[in-house]
Amino acid sequence: EEIDLLTLLDPMSPSTAASSDAHNLTVTSDPLSAAAEIAALIGWDAEDLFDNLAQVGPTMRLGVLYEQAQTTSLLPPGVTLEKFSEWLLMYHTKLRCALNYRPQTYPLKLNIFQASDEPFPQDGSAPPEDIDTPFEIWRRLSLQPVNIVLVPGSHHTMVQEPHVEVLAAHIKSLLETAALQL
Repeated sequence: EEIDLLTLLDPMSPSTAASSDAHNLTVTSDPLSAAAEIAALIGWDAEDLFDNLAQVGPTMRLGVLYEQAQTTSLLPPGVTLEKFSEWLLMYHTKLRCALNYRPQTYPLKLNIFQASDEPFPQDGSAPPEDIDTPFEIWRRLSLQPVNIVLVPGSHHTMVQEPHVEVLAAHIKSLLETAALQL
């Protein structure tokens, strides 16, 4: 497909090499297995949590895991216990797809909307000199300049009220500019 306007919303760094971690993520319909693989991949020391899960009955395990997930920034606002299982499986699938994706060079201008609450690096320090920022990696994949726009919110809240109005205004402006160039 030909794409006239490519816009990414708070993208993770594209992987330019094969990732052994990606191949460790299995296709699963078990939310607890998905949670264990996610925890291992992101470096979350969840050994104690999963040991504790073994101590509670099977019907209570998801609730215990949900309570723990609420203490992290991984779980977006609004995910209820009733939707947690579905969210875990969806997140696991998205992560597996993202890690297996191998980007190719893009010939046109690339637009990135970066959540300002979580700019890279997340601790506010400068990245080590031998490590590329996600933006540098995207710049190498684009044959045109990369347009990076900071928008309010986090990865999860930039598309929710009240932040979505700012994002929508920026996207509308891009679409209008693109339409004028056609």
